[in-house]
Amino acid sequence: MLLSRVAESVYWAGRYIERAESTARLVHVHTELFLDLPKAAGVGWAPLLAVTGTGDDFRHRHTRTNEERVVDFLAASTEHQGRSSPPSPRPRNLRVTQAVVPSEAWGVLNQLHMWATKTRHEAVDRRTRLAWTAMLIGQCQLFSGVLEGT
Repeated sequence: MLLSRVAESVYWAGRYIERAESTARLVHVHTELFLDLPKAAGVGWAPLLAVTGTGDDFRHRHTRTNEERVVDFLAASTEHQGRSSPPSPRPRNLRVTQAVVPSEAWGVLNQLHMWATKTRHEAVDRRTRLAWTAMLIGQCQLFSGVLEGT
């Protein structure tokens, strides 16, 4: 039997991990698009804010929309707890479920949290962003795979 608050915590933890992976995918693909298109194409970074629904939060904190600020806000900011992912995809409410989540999955998630916290600055730097987002996506998928396999 599973308590409703534990089930709710598991649900929201899953959504949080999914959000982290989705935001990393958006940043990754938009970075590749931005690098491939000529500057005359006029592709900016505001569409990422529109897609994630965080435009209002961003405008409250920043006056200009540029690449570094948008990527920092979506992928690396520790103060942003909105609809997109903070850099640490280990939700606090998952601690409640530690007894029902396999220890292997908890280990993957804990390593991912420590790695993302330590390397969050790499998400903002264009030279390391693609590798950082690919690693985050891969680790989120690894977490999902560990859960699926148990």
